[in-house]
Amino acid sequence: KKWIRDDNPGFGSAKNSGTVSQWMNVFRQRPQHWRLLVDESNEIIGYWEIHLLFDEDYQQVKNGILDEDKLNVSMMPSEDMKGVYPAYFSMFGYDVDYRKFGAPASKILIWSILDTLYIQAREHGKFVSEITARAWTQNGNAMCRDLGMNCILKANQSPNIKIDHWCGSIGLILRSTSKKLSIEHPELMKLYENAGFLTRMEGDAV
Repeated sequence: KKWIRDDNPGFGSAKNSGTVSQWMNVFRQRPQHWRLLVDESNEIIGYWEIHLLFDEDYQQVKNGILDEDKLNVSMMPSEDMKGVYPAYFSMFGYDVDYRKFGAPASKILIWSILDTLYIQAREHGKFVSEITARAWTQNGNAMCRDLGMNCILKANQSPNIKIDHWCGSIGLILRSTSKKLSIEHPELMKLYENAGFLTRMEGDAV
């Protein structure tokens, strides 16, 4: 949350983001849903979270009905449950000090996400059909926009905290980033292409 607060001081009073014990349980039982980035001193300088969800729970998150403090592992398919699932992009952040030197931390985190999606599809038979995200900051909104996602809802949690809800099918996201993705992780692009996701248009049934 420190990284979000650097972009948006109002986030320090944000509600409904969950508790440490709640998220520790999720992290322990769904280790494939998150990664940490550390520096040479083993200090955490960035991390991301993307949670695969069952469709009913995902729709509530997507529409702003279900907040993060209500998320738990019962809403997330276990490692052995093959299939196609929507996903909630909960967090992407890195220490503001590392933004002064270009974007190596950002690039490493993005590659880690791509590689995790690839491993989940190739080794565990799990594909992502659609992604939703909540952007608290200008950087978050820019990232969602760059991914080809659409802003579907604007909400005010308080006078100082504005949240934009974004969403996009995996086909739309992959097509929007296809030129860069074919360089960054061509194996992932090929895997999803062979599974037919790139030919599905926005709103198509999976």
